[in-house]
Amino acid sequence: MKSQILNFISEMRSSYWYTPLMMLVMAVLLATLTISLDEMHLFEKFGKLGWLIGGNPDGARSFLSTIATAMITIASVTFSMTLLAVTFAGSQIGPRLTTNFMRDRANQLTLGFFISAFLYCLLILRSIVQNNTQDMIELHHELLYMPQVSLLIALFLAVTGLIVLVCYIHHVPNSINMSNVVSSVGTSLFNQVDTRFPCNVGEGSENAEINIPPDYHQHLKTIPSNSFGYIRILDSNVLIELAKEHDCVLQLESDIGDFITINTPLLLIYSSKPVPDELIRQCQNAYALGNKRNQEQDLDFLVNELIEIIARALSPGVNDPFTAINAFDWLHLFLNRIGECPQPSRARKDTEGQVRLLTPFKDIAYYAEMIFTHTRLYVCKDYMTTKHVLNILQQLSIQAKEENAMIFDGHAQALRHDAEVAMKNMSFVAFL
Repeated sequence: MKSQILNFISEMRSSYWYTPLMMLVMAVLLATLTISLDEMHLFEKFGKLGWLIGGNPDGARSFLSTIATAMITIASVTFSMTLLAVTFAGSQIGPRLTTNFMRDRANQLTLGFFISAFLYCLLILRSIVQNNTQDMIELHHELLYMPQVSLLIALFLAVTGLIVLVCYIHHVPNSINMSNVVSSVGTSLFNQVDTRFPCNVGEGSENAEINIPPDYHQHLKTIPSNSFGYIRILDSNVLIELAKEHDCVLQLESDIGDFITINTPLLLIYSSKPVPDELIRQCQNAYALGNKRNQEQDLDFLVNELIEIIARALSPGVNDPFTAINAFDWLHLFLNRIGECPQPSRARKDTEGQVRLLTPFKDIAYYAEMIFTHTRLYVCKDYMTTKHVLNILQQLSIQAKEENAMIFDGHAQALRHDAEVAMKNMSFVAFL
């Protein structure tokens, strides 16, 4: 259940409906509060500031109507600018990177602010019209209702709206700047290294060898998936608690980010007693699936985003080696950090020191293969990028441990070979 909640929160963070909707609710509550204060006539002295908010109902209505019209107009403009940025991201940077723009808190807050200010003005305008009716005219003396506090808040929202608009206009070109896009993905990738799976799951085992007691092999059972999609969230700590409760050992067969179908093996249970159906159901609920991958626990997803940026930047239609070099710099930082961190044990223990969960682990060799092999086809055709990547591989080889240095040396040799072949082919084509 916790994994489902975390998945729902992740979906809300990458949506344009949740934050604006919450701000609309806050606008209703704010309007209710200010109207209640005005009906108590505690702040009538604000009425003396006629130059600030107007001193009669007609002026107040005109004042609120002007603000409401301006707010909803600006909201439509900001929404159009946001869609333009998302469209640009999808066509120029990559469709997977549109999620980063959807998660941009500044875009969500800006849209929410303007529509909330619009709704607030409408509610205050309704209170003025409702309270200044013929029923309130007594003995030819018109009792004028003036929501002084509400009008002052509306003026504050209008002034704040101008500041928000200026900041948003500054934010939009920055958000689609390639250097900022790359740095945003790279920063997220670097920050998740220390908490990558399975570092944050239970306690690591100091023993490199994983020995499962023989009696636990008596009831070996595979837990299949009951749904399909990408594994977005995995609550591994719940799996450890379940394994401790039922005195068994669980082995992950599907990793975070994998696409699974119905009946795909999720877990392998080692148990000395029959496995109850309730345990199978609870283990299946520890997985949250979706129709697309996300960056909450999936390092591969962030690495693939940078790889996609490199591939698009080095494509013949774009031919932007500087963006590719920028992305490689962040991948260099990521690999350097991976090499510095101690390799976590794939055997995770409970609080009593008993191994309960066996997990896959992706080491520096896996990510080096993923990055340099997948990009070599694009890099080898560009001299500037090839030279930069070879320099990165040389630095990684010097900084890495002895057993990892050979990995980067091998990728450097493969890149040199492919670059030489590419240059010969280009020379031959030019000769023809």
